[in-house]
Amino acid sequence: MVTNMRIAFTEGIFNEQSKSMRFQYITDNVLRQSLWEKVLGIGNIAMHSAGEEIIPINGVSQPLLLKKQIDFLVRKHTAHVKQKLPPVQYFNR
Repeated sequence: MVTNMRIAFTEGIFNEQSKSMRFQYITDNVLRQSLWEKVLGIGNIAMHSAGEEIIPINGVSQPLLLKKQIDFLVRKHTAHVKQKLPPVQYFNR
């Protein structure tokens, strides 16, 4: 599930596990597809954070579309961090 603030997903049938990551913490977004996965229109996406956490999402349909959507939202959420801040004033003693 992709929201305006984070990506979240649940995996497993008997042992269900939910994971999520806020877009502002994603540092890299990797798409991997074998030849057969390309033919079938599926792929694997791995999101990396600055804390070296990796969240893999396997067997995604239309993976390139999802990767582009995540990349756009990451840029959107990190753009406000890169806005110009007032200069820091240092005082000599």
